[in-house]
Amino acid sequence: MITSYSIKMADDYSNKISTNSDKTSVNLDKMTVSQLKDYLKQREVSTSDYRRDMLVGLAKLAHEIQLEKNPEINEETFSTESRRTVNIDGKTITFEDPEQIKNWNIDLKTVPDIELSHCFHYLHTVCGWNAGRLANYTKDNGFKLFKDRHISAVKVKSLSHEHMYVQAECVRQTSLSENPYKLFVLLEKSGIIKSAGCQCVAGDGSCKHVAALLFSLHDFISRNEDRNTEVCTDVPCSWTVPRKRSKPEYWDDIDICADVEKPSKKPTCDSYTPFPPLSPAAKDAIEKDFIALIKNTDSCIAIDYNDSESDSDCQAPKSLFEIVECIDKPRSADAIMEAFHGETTNDVIKAVYNLTISQSESDDWYKYRHGRITASIAKKSSLCNRANTLKP
Repeated sequence: MITSYSIKMADDYSNKISTNSDKTSVNLDKMTVSQLKDYLKQREVSTSDYRRDMLVGLAKLAHEIQLEKNPEINEETFSTESRRTVNIDGKTITFEDPEQIKNWNIDLKTVPDIELSHCFHYLHTVCGWNAGRLANYTKDNGFKLFKDRHISAVKVKSLSHEHMYVQAECVRQTSLSENPYKLFVLLEKSGIIKSAGCQCVAGDGSCKHVAALLFSLHDFISRNEDRNTEVCTDVPCSWTVPRKRSKPEYWDDIDICADVEKPSKKPTCDSYTPFPPLSPAAKDAIEKDFIALIKNTDSCIAIDYNDSESDSDCQAPKSLFEIVECIDKPRSADAIMEAFHGETTNDVIKAVYNLTISQSESDDWYKYRHGRITASIAKKSSLCNRANTLKP
């Protein structure tokens, strides 16, 4: 049994075969997508997820290798008649053509409960949706057509043997001004989706328009769970679409992005705070200020406070400016360097590192940078000529 062909093989082969070589090839080129799928399905060739040009290539390849039809599959298996034919208790029942029905009913209270599981089962078994496509059904074109309200004029027709038709119109996605596609779905009263059809080029019930109708029916039923309840002011439960809702937003709260499902990168009203995060050095500074505030008060908070321990713990290393201020005038460069080396021990270096680890977010970072030749200052205090030599 042939289940699939290489897309590249089909594409290359369709380009090599001349359309005038024989009558069959010409007919294959003129076939619609629905006819091509019927031709391939009769020869047990998979047709899901293929474009029309790929289907033409597969059909020509099947004709070239003289792939015979399965004798158990007659030519009407995938036709319009087959989509309105069911087998009930061993009997074959063919319902009337939906295009010939005139007395459609706009009252949808008899529509069975269609769950998402019913939709997924049909999309998987008939339309050939794989697990990945089903998992991301909200991104599919059929679901987008449903969300954009392309489905309208939904009507029903009750049939014998606990079956019914649901007919609808779907506005074309490519041209809103042209006549909409008419489509139908054959349902059991239990909600099981038996088959479907559409006027589009696919036509076999596996198109995005049918998917949009299924999602729309599920949404309609979810919004009208009491449609079978009889009241004194009973009116027909006709097709309705959700009312558009407009909720004004502040300009600062509007996030303009390509994918609205991704979380916003910019701060919102719920996440924004005007206060910068506190660094460890800033926390120490706040603690020192608080201790200095309560030091000379009669508050019980300061009963266990030890001046000597706190002063030793909170004693910060001297900055370069503070070291210079401790030198008697006149201050020479040698005296400054000697005092600086005397104050710069390994413990002081580690303490300064811990205090300035937050860099620009820490006030101590600016304090200990004061008076030093940093990279930016070194660049400003030098001149680079064309020979790449530095002149002070």
